[in-house]
Amino acid sequence: VIYHENYKVVQYDPTQSVLKYGWPNSAMVGQAPPDLVLYECGTTKPTTAFNDVKADAHFISIPPERVSLPGTQTFHVFELLSVTEAIHLIDMSYASSPCMQLLEECTPGIHAAPGTSAWQTAMQDAQVTFTNSWGSGASNTTRDVVFSASVDGGILHRVEWLKFVALFFNKEVMGAQIFDQIAADVLALEAESARLRAASEENVPSVAWVANQACSAPECAAVTAGSWVQKADGNWCRCGSFYLIYNSLYRRDLTTNAGGRLLSLPGQSAENCTLTTNSDGSGTYECTSENLQHFLQLLGGADLIIDETFVLNHGAYSLDDFVRNFGLDGANAPSLKAREAGAVYRIDGSVSDARADGTVGTNWYEQMPVQPQVLQSEMMEAIWGSAFKGRCAKTYMRHLYNDHTRDPLEHSDCPLYDAGGSHDCAAIHDYEHTVHQCMPAPAAEASGSDPLVLGLALGLGIPLCLLLLSVLGYCIYRSQKPPKTPVPSPTGPGGAVVGIPVSDAGEKA
Repeated sequence: VIYHENYKVVQYDPTQSVLKYGWPNSAMVGQAPPDLVLYECGTTKPTTAFNDVKADAHFISIPPERVSLPGTQTFHVFELLSVTEAIHLIDMSYASSPCMQLLEECTPGIHAAPGTSAWQTAMQDAQVTFTNSWGSGASNTTRDVVFSASVDGGILHRVEWLKFVALFFNKEVMGAQIFDQIAADVLALEAESARLRAASEENVPSVAWVANQACSAPECAAVTAGSWVQKADGNWCRCGSFYLIYNSLYRRDLTTNAGGRLLSLPGQSAENCTLTTNSDGSGTYECTSENLQHFLQLLGGADLIIDETFVLNHGAYSLDDFVRNFGLDGANAPSLKAREAGAVYRIDGSVSDARADGTVGTNWYEQMPVQPQVLQSEMMEAIWGSAFKGRCAKTYMRHLYNDHTRDPLEHSDCPLYDAGGSHDCAAIHDYEHTVHQCMPAPAAEASGSDPLVLGLALGLGIPLCLLLLSVLGYCIYRSQKPPKTPVPSPTGPGGAVVGIPVSDAGEKA
């Protein structure tokens, strides 16, 4: 980001944010999105004669009053920044946030699905459309803004896209404060897992992120195995039966930060198996049903398994489904360490209630990428058990060996909901959503020690004890209060910040 007096130039990382197949202008596929020139409303619109403004740049007046959101990954970002008032159009089909669901009830007509005539018509009035690298719901105009957190590697790199959105609303200070809180908790949890690892005599546990892709629909009869087809009900499936182990960078971060390691993949693919390796070192190991035994022998070395097998609308999925999908119900099925230890999980613990058309959303794609510390805390509990005492509630991971009944998120779960219909709709935009802090409480806090009682016990006297309490309270306040004017970090790896960031005063002007 390059700052100037009345505008700022946002430049995408050309190696990270690349437009992909599906982008409405096919000539731009494989290229980085054009620079964004964000200029203050009411000031002179920059031209190419201005410093750092390229000929193909897109110009956007900020802060925008009407934005469209075709995907769920931006939802929680808008909530944390308290800028939901700017939402003009949104696809609620897979929304899981209770307050976002209530927003639909408070604002009739705000929901439309991309590709429908309602979306195309309403989108014309939007000043900005936050799309993704594939162009989902894009307008194919200079109003399109690429939000590509889903293709960023590390977990904190994905969180950092919160600061990208903050640029459009002059909320860089707020965005940096929220990011710093999340990053501090992620790093504190990582340090705690290192402490637990140092105190443990066990080997580093291995974690396997797996999925089964299988489809035998009639539409598969005319295509080769591995092809994707659209079924009569409109849903897509991959013909054949495939077994996958993932080791993407964000899965690696979550696993290693929690004190585990990814299950090692073979250096060379076995027969009927393929190893796809990306330039960043991550990849996927995939085997067909013809070599399921090899896949299961490999999976047998995992201490913990996270099953990501897709189920339409996040429907019911039990331990029996895991056993059946991975061919473990046969008499000759090999033993799995994770199965014997009762350490098999799903990632569908937080879902929405079904809409009228049956669609169900998940927080995995909505809130988890923005606040990954919650999932990291859950993984630490799965790995370390009772030795880890995190402060965040179980949210995403569902233990298949427990009778875990999901409680779907509904609009009535939003604190601003009223059973009589008198919802506090205006307050939705100002509601301060929680930035979760999952790190275990300090020993003194966990034990409930009272400084006043302790001081009296030591014979310090009431006046001196009260003075100590005042000093202690001020120190805690100073330690928890975020810095007033932090410098915004780059929007992605390899970026740079030049110039003066927007201040609180500028934000209110």
